[in-house]
Amino acid sequence: MFLLNYYNSIILIICILVLLLLLTNTLSTFFKKLIVNPNVEIMLTIRSLVVVLLSLYPSIVVMQSLEGSKESSSGLFICILGFQWYWSYWLNDVLIESRRVQFDSFNTLCLVVPVNYNIILLASSDNVIHSWFVPRLFLKLEVNPGYVNYYYTICNIVGTSYGNCAEICGSGHSFMPIKLEVVPVQDYITYYCNK
Repeated sequence: MFLLNYYNSIILIICILVLLLLLTNTLSTFFKKLIVNPNVEIMLTIRSLVVVLLSLYPSIVVMQSLEGSKESSSGLFICILGFQWYWSYWLNDVLIESRRVQFDSFNTLCLVVPVNYNIILLASSDNVIHSWFVPRLFLKLEVNPGYVNYYYTICNIVGTSYGNCAEICGSGHSFMPIKLEVVPVQDYITYYCNK
């Protein structure tokens, strides 16, 4: 949220500056003589460089915190593999005693995850391009053959969320629903230990 507010404030400042420049340009003939001045061009180039550098620093900080933090390297790893036309899941988590859970999700099977817990999604496809999409939780993960895409998230909305493959991946595209249930941690442990 901090990064979004930061970029919104930069965009607002840029919009105000551009509006002021447009007003100045239309109201003043003197500005037309200054625009060919090399000093003005140098000033505009330096200002653009400063805006890029101000945008770069918070992005690098956030990327490093996601990539290198202990929180992102521990938690629930969910490997998603898209087939024509179903999803296959592999879970590896310390909460369920490092037990690996694997299942294929056809129309009725559900993926259960704990609430407020670090989740790392790793996704790839066996054959065609898919898209693992759960709109209620703002999750969309592109699933491409030969490439492992990853997404780091924390689900904080308890309940059942539904999604689907958001790519038109073939004639069985409509038969790739996603059912994701976010439950308290104890219910999550009970669910997978009884499988």
